[in-house]
Amino acid sequence: IPAQLFESELFGYEKGAFTGAGQRRIGLIERANEGALFLDEVGDLGLDNQAKLLRVIETGRFFRVGGSRETRVDIRVIAATNKDLSAQVKRGEFREDLYHRLNGFSITVPPLRGRPADIAALAHHFFSLGLGRAKRPVSGISDNAMEYLLEQRWPGNVRQLRNTIERAIALTRSELIQIQDVQSLAESSTEPEISLRPLSLGEVERRHIQKTLDRCEGRVNDAAKLLGIGRSTLYAKIAEYGLQAE
Repeated sequence: IPAQLFESELFGYEKGAFTGAGQRRIGLIERANEGALFLDEVGDLGLDNQAKLLRVIETGRFFRVGGSRETRVDIRVIAATNKDLSAQVKRGEFREDLYHRLNGFSITVPPLRGRPADIAALAHHFFSLGLGRAKRPVSGISDNAMEYLLEQRWPGNVRQLRNTIERAIALTRSELIQIQDVQSLAESSTEPEISLRPLSLGEVERRHIQKTLDRCEGRVNDAAKLLGIGRSTLYAKIAEYGLQAE
């Protein structure tokens, strides 16, 4: 949630509270009353909004934006972050009082490479979720492909694994996902390319299109789907940049 929308999204607002507020809106905190509110990436929350969040956690009370009547709620707050909050507290980037309120019971989830036993289960789960996007019958993941997935370090963690499985479903030409369907995707680094010179926008586009074509083994239809553009548009880009394709 953008910082400037935090209050209105979490606390809601009254009609006429600001331009465009044509009617009362119930915020996420009020909607979660007698239930749980999950806050993802709480480490990115600014200090001003941290104070507002702390108050409602401590008192169970808040005001809608533009409102004068206090609202009471009874909620459980669950927060997640990929940052070291204790280090942020020391740097003054995260309120210590909010940290202790959120840290009543903590669960540390190790990176995917630290729990390889989960890889196969997650891969099969994401395969089941992605079957609806398959353009041809795909029945599973081959033993060789699964063995390969188990050997990877997954710098992008679960999100990278999910992306790899979903794209393999879209790209495979076999009944089972093969090792070549996941190989280049699983090995792709999340680190940016290092260049000794600034690249023009056209050069960045050319490289991206060529990499996508390489991953799709030159298949224009599949590459166009991954790029989110029409096939005719991709053909025009291929001709413009002199790229290789089927």
